[in-house]
Amino acid sequence: MLRVALIGNPNVGKSSLFNSLTGETQKVANWPGKTIECKRGVCKIGAEEVELFDLPGTYSLSPFSEDEKVVQETLNSIKFDAILQIADSSNLERNLYLTLELLEKTRKIVVALNMDDVAIKEGLKIDEEKLSKIFGIAFVKIDARKPKSLGALLLKITEAAGKPAGKSKTTHTEVKHRYQLIREAVGEVITVRKKLADSWFDKFALHPVIGPILFFAIMFAVFHLTFLISEPLSSLVDLVWNTPTTAFVSWIGDFGLFPVWFVSLLKDGIVSGIGSVVSFFPQIAVMMFLLYFLEDSGYLARVVVVLDGFLKRFGLGGKAFIPLLLGFGCNVPAIMATRIVQDKKTRLVTILSIPFMSCSARLPVYILFAGVFFPDNAANVIFFMYLLGFLIAILSAFLFKSILRKEDEELLIELPRYHWPYPKNLYIETKNSLVHFAKRAGTVIFAASVVVWFISSAPYGVAYGSKDSVAGIIGSTIAPLFSPLGFNSWQAGLALLNGMVAKEIVVSSMATTYGLGDKAQLSHAIAQQFTPASALAFITFVLLYIPCFATMGTIKSETRSWKITLLAAVYYVIVAYVAAFAVFSVASVFGVH
Repeated sequence: MLRVALIGNPNVGKSSLFNSLTGETQKVANWPGKTIECKRGVCKIGAEEVELFDLPGTYSLSPFSEDEKVVQETLNSIKFDAILQIADSSNLERNLYLTLELLEKTRKIVVALNMDDVAIKEGLKIDEEKLSKIFGIAFVKIDARKPKSLGALLLKITEAAGKPAGKSKTTHTEVKHRYQLIREAVGEVITVRKKLADSWFDKFALHPVIGPILFFAIMFAVFHLTFLISEPLSSLVDLVWNTPTTAFVSWIGDFGLFPVWFVSLLKDGIVSGIGSVVSFFPQIAVMMFLLYFLEDSGYLARVVVVLDGFLKRFGLGGKAFIPLLLGFGCNVPAIMATRIVQDKKTRLVTILSIPFMSCSARLPVYILFAGVFFPDNAANVIFFMYLLGFLIAILSAFLFKSILRKEDEELLIELPRYHWPYPKNLYIETKNSLVHFAKRAGTVIFAASVVVWFISSAPYGVAYGSKDSVAGIIGSTIAPLFSPLGFNSWQAGLALLNGMVAKEIVVSSMATTYGLGDKAQLSHAIAQQFTPASALAFITFVLLYIPCFATMGTIKSETRSWKITLLAAVYYVIVAYVAAFAVFSVASVFGVH
């Protein structure tokens, strides 16, 4: 199997090309010795299989940030049969700098010229054959979004793999010499030029006042669209999953061939635990789809620029906004993504702030409680939770900045062109998010549901889910701590304790301890235990307290400090308790209902 590295500048269509070539064969792992994610996939060239490694986006092989170091180390440590560079045809001069650096390592290179249609609109006509002669490697025009247009590129990859791996005859170690050669080459291959008018939308998206307002308005719309679109889908999931599984378990119980404890394990443990989480798949899918849509369209890069000045006041800066935004999906890759932040103190501030960003695992808790107590304003309540997490994150960053006495980092970022996201990319990214969530439901949540069922049934002879069970004793011990927040049921206390393993377990734990897998029955049980004010306090605590063990492990891995990790855990609990108490007090005073 040929081994090929896919490399390119950020925002040149690298993900689109990787998705088009590998389709459903891609896998996500970690780079050897690193916690940053590595995508690998397989594509076929005739009968031959090619393993494609998707390297992080980089402008140069001279690393400044952690993810650029990964690119350099990977190229030095793994023997690739060929290197596939993807370049933006409409910004050729910038992309060719990386090409020259690669040529000083090997000549087994193919350059895919993407976005040729954009270059044509801008009046840029590129002679790829002349480019190939100048650099001595193949340049191929492609449309990264269309797999059928990649046949010629695949053939060039196999040709490059068969070449000797000699380096470029002439090296240009000085930056000015490299750019001189690039300017001369571009002057020969580009025959027409004209200036493209700036996007009219940027007048609003990049405006220092209108820009932030526009962003929060768009995010507000995202939450409302999530509920509007997912509501009928949720009913369908209940019909497809909960109805058949409940009927199946009842049939097993009536059949009489299995012991009572086994039927209880199926009904009260596995079906209740997993079923309570599966019901929220549609909301997660819709929200992730909309967020990927905004990212792929080129809009979110504008948000980074427009919020840079605002975030710098709190010790973050625009570059930190990218990992913060990723935190809406999962805190673990978001913390890994802080490697794009060059300043070490800024990176540490960002790492410690990310756990306050509301990941998708917390979403089922919000949906459940907001749906029960605020059915007419569920989207507004959930939007408030996401906004509260963001505000706590930047206020915490300001505190960390004061302690570390850090300087601000300048923002250097390229704004991609606006374009309509390619449906296949949206499908793959959304599917990957759902698969990740489903794997957790099938492993972590499954295991947790069995454990919670077991301690809810022990010791032998006590009624399932009673206060006298092991679960009841543990929950009752913890519950009084939350009385000032308006709730003190042992089920809630146990759920919060279990939630430190994974936030999805909060809902599944409550479903298991109540012995109710049906969403309507679980909602009714929760309505008996909470008030609207205490419900707001509960979800506020879930938002802010210690994130899942995987996130805490990533903090330890990235900071390489147990001291920082443990202090962060204590800080998260204190902030969560104070904020939840404040929310409960204010809600009670204003008679929230």
